[in-house]
Amino acid sequence: MYIYQDPDYYARGGGDLTEEPRFIMNHVVKKWVDPEYSRGKTWCCGGQGGMLADEMLPPLAIQYARLWYEDVLKHGAQWVVRPCSICKAQLSHVVPHLNKMYGKEIKYSGGLMDLVYRALVV
Repeated sequence: MYIYQDPDYYARGGGDLTEEPRFIMNHVVKKWVDPEYSRGKTWCCGGQGGMLADEMLPPLAIQYARLWYEDVLKHGAQWVVRPCSICKAQLSHVVPHLNKMYGKEIKYSGGLMDLVYRALVV
């Protein structure tokens, strides 16, 4: 199962880009969850404000990322979807650390277009 988490930038700073991604999710995956912390109440990935810098990764970035990671676990999702490029960079760094901390195997699918690509039937 997938979980769609609105990027901060899309939901609050990018012109309220929240419904279009849900339309896409409904058409490219069979089962996904729309968490209560979504749209304008979404968790930031933790990549803003210089958190992507190597010296910030463990422990500060991981501590912050636990907020959205625990939300993924709460909903029983195995795949996280976030379409923002900053989110993509941040999740690729922190998901392995969080998986090790929690003893889980959450995967990051990439963004929406990655899912669209996989859903195409030639």
